[in-house]
Amino acid sequence: MEVYQSEEEQIEAIKKWWGENGTSIILGIALALSVVFGWKYWQSEQVTANEGASTAYEAVVEAIEGAELAAKGSLEDSTVGHLGSKLLEDHDGTTYSHLTALLLAKYSVDKGDLEGAAIHLQWAADNTDDVSIRMVAKVRLAKVLLAQDKADDALVVLNSESVSAFEASIEELKGDIYLSQDDTEKARSAYQKAAAAADKDESPRQLLNLKLDDIAA
Repeated sequence: MEVYQSEEEQIEAIKKWWGENGTSIILGIALALSVVFGWKYWQSEQVTANEGASTAYEAVVEAIEGAELAAKGSLEDSTVGHLGSKLLEDHDGTTYSHLTALLLAKYSVDKGDLEGAAIHLQWAADNTDDVSIRMVAKVRLAKVLLAQDKADDALVVLNSESVSAFEASIEELKGDIYLSQDDTEKARSAYQKAAAAADKDESPRQLLNLKLDDIAA
């Protein structure tokens, strides 16, 4: 390390070093600050967006509860449709939008609107990255399709993705579909797969056991 003979030499050396490196240091500090403040701004925007989506979701839930207490085809039905559509449009991509689609689908089923329910469930399945929400949407969509006598379409939905946590539900529903097609062998095989999957996750399925007993008989 160089030994300086006087304070003047040290000062001159510092000035020289700063002249060579000062600009890059300032730019580095500015960049670091911009990243920090940019990240904080992004986080703030996300919090604001989630709060807005949460409030909109609560409004949809309240509208549905109000509509369920009123007569079907009432003004409350229009309110549910308006608030639901607005949430899906304004907060697309949030978890609240996907949950809202599931809510609207259930509401449609309760009204006997299976076509509307299928549209909402397909949207939820297509637009979420959350595996659990997507699989719930697909299983419910398959049930709606089966209720519409679209058994083949229901099987296509169930066969489109495999997730072990949903295996029991999927296989049991496949069994129901095969049974509706009078294919007893495939129905029995699907129910047995569902029972095996249920045993793995230790989930009691009394109805599934009854279905197996009925097929055996």
